[in-house]
Amino acid sequence: MGINIGKNTVRGDQTIIDGPQTNIGRDQVNVGPAPREVRRSLDDLIDEARRLLPPERFAGVAEAIRGIDSSMSSADPDRRKAASRLGTAVELMQQSGAALEAGSSLAQGITRIAQWIGPIAGSVLAGVGLLP
Repeated sequence: MGINIGKNTVRGDQTIIDGPQTNIGRDQVNVGPAPREVRRSLDDLIDEARRLLPPERFAGVAEAIRGIDSSMSSADPDRRKAASRLGTAVELMQQSGAALEAGSSLAQGITRIAQWIGPIAGSVLAGVGLLP
């Protein structure tokens, strides 16, 4: 099956997970969850980290997560910086012994945030085994 859009043809299986994707020229824009859903996931992730982590580790995780929020708040979100901050938060959680198993509340929040950030955050998900 193929989809023809102007001079472009897309062939093969196409999968869109949790939101639309738009191709503009050569650049792919991942719309992912709405910003309100992402902010809720950021808040939930902070709450879960507060519950699971020792206070000295929680501070670093919370700072990284809040940094994701500031990266996405501008008119032109800095996805590279947001992905880096997500990676920092995940690394600190792992070092503290937090279980990032598929289906857990931590994993779900991390996945929603990574989907908003886009393909650049794939390495964060892959690094913790949340990508097949």
